This record gives sequence, C-alpha cells and structure tokens, in this order.
Amino acid sequence: MNYLSSIFNLEGKTVVITGSAGFLCSKMADGFHRAGCSLAILDADMEGADLIATQINQGNGKALPLEMNVCSKQDFECCMKKILNEFGRVDVLINGAGINAPTPFLEITEEEWDQILEVQLKGTMFGCQMFGRQMLKQGSGSIINISSAAAGPPLSKAFTYSVAKAGIKNLTQNLAREWASQ
Repeated sequence: MNYLSSIFNLEGKTVVITGSAGFLCSKMADGFHRAGCSLAILDADMEGADLIATQINQGNGKALPLEMNVCSKQDFECCMKKILNEFGRVDVLINGAGINAPTPFLEITEEEWDQILEVQLKGTMFGCQMFGRQMLKQGSGSIINISSAAAGPPLSKAFTYSVAKAGIKNLTQNLAREWASQ
C-alpha cells in the first residue's frame, strides 16, 4: 500500500447515504463503492434506492437499499438497526436528502416552507443524532452534511432552500465544535 492509500484508504468502511436515489448522492454512492465501501442506500424513493443498490451489487459491491422518510426519527431508528445487523458499524454518514422549489417569495405557501425545512433541516438533524450517537459509541466515524453555496449570500431565488441550507451549515459548525472534544 502506498503512502496516499494508507492515509485515504476507505476499503471495508460502511457508508450510509440519505437521499441516495438523487443525482448527487447516487454519484457519491458510486464513488464510495469504487473505493471499496459497503453502502446503506436510504431514500423515500424505494424504486430509486433499489436501482442504485442493484448497480452497486452487480459491480461486486455490497449495498443495502432501505426505504426511509428522513422526517421520521422512527425510520432512522429502524434503518439503524438494519444497518448494524447487516454491517456491524457505521463509518460515514452523508446527510444528502433534500427537496427544493423555486417559488417566488411572496407565493411560498406554509406547506411548502414547512416541507422543505423539514426534509432538509429536520432530516439532517435526525441523521446527526442517530448516527452520531452510534459513532460516538464506536469511538470513530465521520458525518458529511450537504449544504450549499446558497447557505451564505443569496445566490439563487430558492428562498426556502437557501434558509434550510444555512441552517444545515450552522448545525454542522455547532456539532463540530461540540463533538471536537469527545
């Protein structure tokens, strides 16, 4: 094994990805598969999760597709049990589930606002809680929360999305500070 492989080797790690059926997270799943990781493919779109898992499994990888509503802590608990039963541990979590809408600000409905914030922010918070607790118990692990450049300056007109991504950025920074000493 060369120097860089010894530092960055992911072979044999278990990676959990929420929103795995989406474009970005499915590409991340493929990258982790190519790096030799086992994957838990979590998504509300079970057809999409099955497709991604099938592609990985047919490529001599190991992927477990699981249906999950990231707005349900109970779904996180259920998936965690299945993942630990299948893989024994969780090394990496990618909180990638998200939805968006380009609705002009004065036309955003309460339902749309709540749904986007719930999926983006609540889903990320539940993922950090559930899998973070497991990683602290294990004594190791990494959480990657997907935010956006739109979390800072207003780069798009997706108002609710930008607010949610700013919340994810803040949550991530606060957790890094809190868990740095543990």
